[in-house]
Amino acid sequence: MQNTSRKTILIIVIVLVVLCCVCTALAGGAAALYLFFSQGAAAPTLVQELPIPLPNNIPVPDDIPLPQDLPVPQVPPAQLPPAAGLGTRQDLMAYYGEAFDFEAPIVMQDMEIVTGTHRSICIQGDCAAVSMAGPADAVTSLAIVVPTDPNDVTQSTVAITLLMNTAMRFAGEDSTLPFDIMTDIFEAQKSNTALDKQSEEDGYLFIESYNPQTHQAGLTVVRAP
Repeated sequence: MQNTSRKTILIIVIVLVVLCCVCTALAGGAAALYLFFSQGAAAPTLVQELPIPLPNNIPVPDDIPLPQDLPVPQVPPAQLPPAAGLGTRQDLMAYYGEAFDFEAPIVMQDMEIVTGTHRSICIQGDCAAVSMAGPADAVTSLAIVVPTDPNDVTQSTVAITLLMNTAMRFAGEDSTLPFDIMTDIFEAQKSNTALDKQSEEDGYLFIESYNPQTHQAGLTVVRAP
């Protein structure tokens, strides 16, 4: 449980560091962590409108001329703004599916962050986790961290696949980036060296990482500046 909590904080810090590098508006100030209260404030009491007496038996004349052939206004279809950020939080949570258990939002530096932990991709209690930062209707940053075992190729492959799927969602199915990520992490794992690589594709910035001490591999995605 402590490992999960530490990693949750780690990927949240990764999100904030990336955002600070990409957007100067987030710079300055120490990170403050606040849990949302499980129960919000009581709903405000609605003010009922006072009844207004209306006169009865209002005469309605029958000889009011009605205009003919009224022009029909041409209302243009609503123009939806382009998708902001990485998409909505709900869509991203649905993409990762029921394999992740998502916690209630927390607030850091005036930013909502939601973290989900994988139910089965774990090594001694250290489970894969994904963190989404930003408002619910426009997530601004996403970070996913997975545990890998240098002595177990199968386990590492399954874990790294989560990173590959994340890259594929934003870079597209025809992109070679997911396979580049797998190659980069396996090479870092084999050589027991740290990985910190950035690449830009299709309007997104992808940041790969590997920690040789913890054997955790990660991927952070933000909109390219």
